[in-house]
Amino acid sequence: MDSVETQSYPTLTTEQKNIIRENWRDVEDNLPEVGLYMFSKLFTISPDLRQVFPFDTTTDNVRLRMHATGVMKTVGKAVQNLDEFDELKSSLKNLGQFHQKKNIKYEYFQAVGQALIATLSDKLQEHFTSEVHQAWSTVFEIIALTMKSGMN
Repeated sequence: MDSVETQSYPTLTTEQKNIIRENWRDVEDNLPEVGLYMFSKLFTISPDLRQVFPFDTTTDNVRLRMHATGVMKTVGKAVQNLDEFDELKSSLKNLGQFHQKKNIKYEYFQAVGQALIATLSDKLQEHFTSEVHQAWSTVFEIIALTMKSGMN
């Protein structure tokens, strides 16, 4: 068996899954704007990541809006499949392969995770507790590790 299949993934408790679903309802109706906000956070955290995109990364760029919306939809699919995550693994692995072909490094995902957490913190405000932070950090780690397994 190869190392991809033996990858150890963090697990989410039922309580964490419920927290994630509840929080997601607060942002899912505005994915394009939330996605753009997240990318503005990403480019603040790691300005050098602007260079990896084959298009202008200003927030009024249609291609960035489409990409940002797509990223947020992927997060939404993960939220929808928290109980059946195996159903999503194949598409996340394919997404990892796609990113590898574009010379996107796994390390970049860490900055994306930081930007997602910062975005949720800003959007959820006082509802963004330490428990919420831990739950979202864990789910993003699962997403990133699954994408990474497609990059190997």
